[in-house]
Amino acid sequence: MTIESKLKTSGGGTFSVELIQTVLLVALLPGVFYLCNFVFAKAPAFNEAQALAISGLICALAVFGVLSLLIQRNISKSTAALILFLSLAADIGLNIIIRDIETAHCGAVWLHYYALINLALLGIAWSAGVLLCGVIKKASYLIPLVVAAGIADIWSVGWGVTSEIVKSKTAMNYLLFSFPVVGKDILPLIGVTDFVFATLFLTLAHRFNMPIITTQILLAAAFILSITVAVWCGIGVPVLPVMGVFFIIGNYKHVKISEPKEMKDAALGIMIIVTGLAIATLIK
Repeated sequence: MTIESKLKTSGGGTFSVELIQTVLLVALLPGVFYLCNFVFAKAPAFNEAQALAISGLICALAVFGVLSLLIQRNISKSTAALILFLSLAADIGLNIIIRDIETAHCGAVWLHYYALINLALLGIAWSAGVLLCGVIKKASYLIPLVVAAGIADIWSVGWGVTSEIVKSKTAMNYLLFSFPVVGKDILPLIGVTDFVFATLFLTLAHRFNMPIITTQILLAAAFILSITVAVWCGIGVPVLPVMGVFFIIGNYKHVKISEPKEMKDAALGIMIIVTGLAIATLIK
């Protein structure tokens, strides 16, 4: 049964069981958001590192948990594309509203806008991850993909797009999940790209019959490790390389490259990406 499957009701209408289940799953994220906003308002004071660690970990595990459940919903490519389009439109529209409010100095931004932006980013992560999964035809393609994506993410955090985005709160609102922080306001914490790849890895694990529970534990551990190190050491730690390494370690027998031609193609692709990033850094 897919998300488009219908169940006839006694009243003659049609309702999608999968759609109702999906809506309930999606509702878990704002549920955690509002609960933490309520609890953190009454929580004892924490220092900045502790507050960011607590909120970052809860945010990451909440989003990852919902995505882990959502990938069990079978959706077509056309449905995923529609979700992606609507989610992007919602993300842009909501951020324009927030920008206008802040520009007009109308007071604190309504917290519900952030909850809705998180839902839009959740839709982007889910649908984009599913669509990217369709591009991967063989499990052995994953090692070069992980290496290339990890290198690109490290470059982005240190010298590229991410390093520029974090300088602007407005830009961060477009691309980062925001979450209540103990003793502080609602702050942007974790980028949507990390969850796009988390969705991709989980979806591929299902497709290629990899150990699902092990994969979920390893990916969750990657978020926990990266966020903890980033907060306590005060440095930007990209989640994607850690997640990719953990994923490959846990599923190596499924993703290992055995054909010499694939090894050469993978090495060539990685070399091209590294060269391109080096040129981009020099130009910058």
